[in-house]
Amino acid sequence: MYPSYLNLSKKEFQKRIERLFEILKNCEICPRKCHVNRLKGETGYCKLKALPVISSFNPHFGEEKILVGEGGSGTIFFTSCNLGCVYCQNYEISQLRIGNEISYEKLAEIMIYLQELGCHNINLVTPTP
Repeated sequence: MYPSYLNLSKKEFQKRIERLFEILKNCEICPRKCHVNRLKGETGYCKLKALPVISSFNPHFGEEKILVGEGGSGTIFFTSCNLGCVYCQNYEISQLRIGNEISYEKLAEIMIYLQELGCHNINLVTPTP
């Protein structure tokens, strides 16, 4: 396994990071298009600011074999959700927003940790943001 982001040039990688911050200034990450400036602490429907909030991360083996491979799917459960489904199986995470705010650097460390465990992929769980 070879993470595809490693194929990006430093210039392209930096360009993608800059684009994310531009999007966060006038948030249109999800179809609700709240247009809030998350970098200034404004919140829209999802109630999130700029930093990610996660409830858990671990290798997960409960999906189809093609998704989990030999090492599992590296799931990262993000809190909050833009859907608000009354039947959500992850209500505590998606609607009650139970989790911890982390830095972008910490999120990157978690992804690398899951890669080092041999996870087949990185699975960002819950819809946008």
